[in-house]
Amino acid sequence: MPQFDLTARNSQGRTCVVVETKRRPGSDPAWARQWRRNVLSHGDPSSLGDGLFVLATPDKIYVWAEAATADSAPEHELSGTALLKPYFDRAGVAPNAIEPGAFEFLVALWLEDLASTPPADWPSGPLAATGLLDALAGTRVVRQAAA
Repeated sequence: MPQFDLTARNSQGRTCVVVETKRRPGSDPAWARQWRRNVLSHGDPSSLGDGLFVLATPDKIYVWAEAATADSAPEHELSGTALLKPYFDRAGVAPNAIEPGAFEFLVALWLEDLASTPPADWPSGPLAATGLLDALAGTRVVRQAAA
């Protein structure tokens, strides 16, 4: 199975979310679908278990459900521009100027903030509809070592 940029694991060590970060502007669902299919072709997609798959770019965040097949289109497409803006602002860098490693770190910070937010404070709307907040609740976000 390929190694992912970030994983979120619960207290029992179960992977609840896997995340890949790509600093690619102007992404679209067709590109995201093809990219995910290619990544998952390098291993057994069933080893994802029941975790969500997230592909984050500076302008879009794509989310696939737990049981999505390798060739499935993303079930949710969110505005990375809106969700990640506070993190880009805090880092003092424009989305089109961030280095890939720094973007991975920025996404990790966002996920850690979501994982530590009490359910009563979760935002409503498109992000809540993805199931990502539920999947991240109480998890620990882990950055994978570069191969």
